[in-house]
This record gives sequence, C-alpha cells and structure tokens, in this order.
Amino acid sequence: MDDYTIYKWGDCNLLTDKLKESTLILGNGASIAISDVFSYQSLFEKATSDQILNSKATNVFEAIQTKDFELVLNKLRQAAIINDVLGLDSDHVASETYKDIKDALIKVVKDNHISYQSRRFSINDVRNFMKQFKTVIDLNYDLLVYWAIMSDNPITMKDCFTKRRGDGDGNSFNYEIETFRETYKNVTNPTLVFYPHGSLVLLTDKNNEELKIKRTNNDNLLDEIANKWSGNYVPLFVSEGDSAQKEKAIKRSSYLNFIYENVLNNLGENIIIYGWSMSDQDKHLIDKIFKKTNVKTVFLSIFTDGKTDDELEEEQTKIIKILQKRNKDITIKFFASNSEGVWNSISM
Repeated sequence: MDDYTIYKWGDCNLLTDKLKESTLILGNGASIAISDVFSYQSLFEKATSDQILNSKATNVFEAIQTKDFELVLNKLRQAAIINDVLGLDSDHVASETYKDIKDALIKVVKDNHISYQSRRFSINDVRNFMKQFKTVIDLNYDLLVYWAIMSDNPITMKDCFTKRRGDGDGNSFNYEIETFRETYKNVTNPTLVFYPHGSLVLLTDKNNEELKIKRTNNDNLLDEIANKWSGNYVPLFVSEGDSAQKEKAIKRSSYLNFIYENVLNNLGENIIIYGWSMSDQDKHLIDKIFKKTNVKTVFLSIFTDGKTDDELEEEQTKIIKILQKRNKDITIKFFASNSEGVWNSISM
C-alpha cells in the first residue's frame, strides 16, 4: 500500500543511521530553496526575452533546432576552425556569431546568479547537509554545490577533479573514482559529488579536453568563469532540451557520459531526493537511476506551502507512478522540503 504521509525529516526514521551509505540527488528545487532567481527554466528563453541574444544568434539556435548553448558554441567553434583551414571568407561570420552567443551566455548567467556572500550562511547549511551522504548527484549547473564543497575546511567532499600535470588552466577528472572512497588527503570516507548535466565550473578547451576551473576564491568565481568563456573555452553543461536531446549532449562528453554510464546506475539501495520533480525532460536520468538497479528505498522532498491535500496527493501519485513504472518494488516515502535539519534548514 502506498504511503502518502508527508513526514518531517527527523520524525520518520529517514535513514539517519545510514546516510553515509546513501545517495542524495539534488534538483532545481534545491537551488530555488536558496534563491528564487534559479526558478528560470531555460537560459535560452531568458536570453531571448531580455533581448540579450541578437537575431542572427537566435537564428543559429533555430537552425540547429536546439536551446543548448554548449552544442551551438561547439558547432560554431568547429565551423570557424574549418573555415580558417579552408581559407573561406565566411570565417569572420562564424567567429563573430560565436562571440555574440558566448557574450550573451556570460551576461545571462551573471545577471541571474547570486553572489557567494549573499547566501554564504545558507551555503554553510547546505555543506553540512551534503557531507552526511556517501554520494551527491547535483542535477543543477549553478555554483551552489561547488561553493559548498570549497567552503568546507578541511574539505570532506570530492568531485574527483585533480590537479593537471604541467601548467594547465584547470583540473582534470580522475576516472578512478573508487580511489577517492578511501582515505584521501587525510579525509576518511569522503562524500563524492558528481554533475550529470555539467556545471558552470566545467569547460572544454579548443582541443575538447574537459577541465574544471581553478578557483582562487568563492567571491570572484563568476568573474573567473566569464574570463574563461571569453577566451578559447566552452562551458560544459546541458542547458536545455528534451530528454533525448539531453542524452545526446551527455554522450558528446567523456565526463558526462562516464557519470551517466558508470555512476547513476550504481547509487546504492537508499536514495534521498531533494527538489527534483522528475519531469519528462529527465526521463533519461530516471531510467538510468531506477530501472534495473538495486535501489530499494527512495525518500522524496515535497513542497507543501499553499497546496491543498488533493493537490499534494495528486503530485505524490504522479511521482509514485513514475518510480513504480521503473521498479514496482521500490519503497517510497515523502518528507516536507522545509523540514528542520534538511538542506538549508539545518540552523532553524
């Protein structure tokens, strides 16, 4: 029998003794809980509505039939390289459009992202919540989780990016992720963090090598990102598209595809979901995480404010059907997203 009870985080035996064996999945609702500026669903829609993208740039998106900045920028960069090699006069067109779109992306991100200082107390709570888990899957591409990791001292969470050999401009992903499960740099049993849809701190260089930006401090990270994007780097995150388009974007990236094929289908028996609505756009993730895996118990946050009992039950029924379609034996429980002790409500 399905359980429609909406618990508080601390009153329903929410794996409090097993969190270090469990996985936390974070969706857009987690970012919105920190600031409602993250409620926009599409960078492309924001860029066009605010007229940040010019008509020529918008036409490129329409021609490729995508809203994914990363895909468009990569195609334009390839076009510019080919035009240059062939000595075509149209080289400046691809280069100028590439710059226009990259400048628009920088502006829309910087205009719609909070500063570290404005939410540093919430980020402290987020950090303390995250570090209780074995694995964290961050489906957002904003900087909140990265800030939480880097503000920890000593750092007890690892995203498996390590210093490159030589004088590289960023850190490279270490695919031997299980080595991080052991004691790493004096940290025992660290929490591992992964970004299945990429992140603002990830980028590719002109050789398509995937890197994480080196951080000098949390306060100017957005400026560092903008500086990198202004150069020969392309951001590595899936910004828009339906499930099929997102899966294609994942397949283009060595890092994203590794997470998709080797991490998401092995998250353990217990999963806590915070702020993820599991919409049709994320069907590829839902299938990978819950279909033919060993997940047994799922705890889901639910936003209760302003909703009637019927509305809440309708929302719960939808989620139960989504999960049981993948695995009919999964045990599902719900908890209020604003419960004390969860996400950014630890200090209530």
